[in-house]
Amino acid sequence: MDSPNVLDMLPAECESGCGCTGQDSAEDTSPLHSHTFYELFYVLSGRAIHNINGQNHIVSEGTLAFIRPHDMHTYFPIENYGFSIVSTGFQPKELDSLRLWLEMDLRALLDSPMPTYIQLHGAERHFLEKCLRAIRQRDYGLPRRQLFHAFFPMFLHLLSVPQADAQHAFIPPWLSQIIEQMGKRDNYIIGLERLYELTEYSVEYTTRCFQTYLHTTPTELINSNRINYAAHLLKENKAQSITDICYAVGFNNLSYFYQVFHRVFGCTPRQYSKQ
Repeated sequence: MDSPNVLDMLPAECESGCGCTGQDSAEDTSPLHSHTFYELFYVLSGRAIHNINGQNHIVSEGTLAFIRPHDMHTYFPIENYGFSIVSTGFQPKELDSLRLWLEMDLRALLDSPMPTYIQLHGAERHFLEKCLRAIRQRDYGLPRRQLFHAFFPMFLHLLSVPQADAQHAFIPPWLSQIIEQMGKRDNYIIGLERLYELTEYSVEYTTRCFQTYLHTTPTELINSNRINYAAHLLKENKAQSITDICYAVGFNNLSYFYQVFHRVFGCTPRQYSKQ
């Protein structure tokens, strides 16, 4: 088995205080790796499974995470979901100098067994995205270093505020396996019956875990997979009727299919097929 990669920063990034790059899918990210630097990653859109130090965590739009050099991590796609992130890397010396200047106690961030995740909403999310765009657009060298140092205290403040659902961040292995299995076409077409066959837990407990760890329900997960497959068929199989597609992807009620499709895509299936 190959040893995990250890990623390093480019010389120009080191001179600038930070590197800031984006990836537009989970497949674009690096295989299992650690760093010689710290990393802040922020999810711009979509969701994926973040495998970190042997555990799985669902990251979704608005997630900000602080990754230490010793953390081993990678990303796995979730079928029918896109995924786009911005990663900002910075050397340990940058954190050390800013920590002394800010007089902040960062032991919770640096010494915890698992890295810190937070979920941003509203104005905080809008401002963070604005900061990340500004850093990425700034030229290498002193201008980028100055901008990063100006924004970094805000990043640390966000990460230092405890969140109520932090204890539910890492999803159990059995739930990760269900997500993976229910991303397969044969399984999500069958639907809830198949999902409950895949777990040894009760319907009530499984539903509660979906809501706790994934902030969704089994039905919503299945419908998401079905409706995205329906959208694919509408584009690829123009000759197939909407009714046939409805039943082919697992829905047994045409009116409900239209309702779910419009909620996800903001238009009817017919309008979508003509776009």
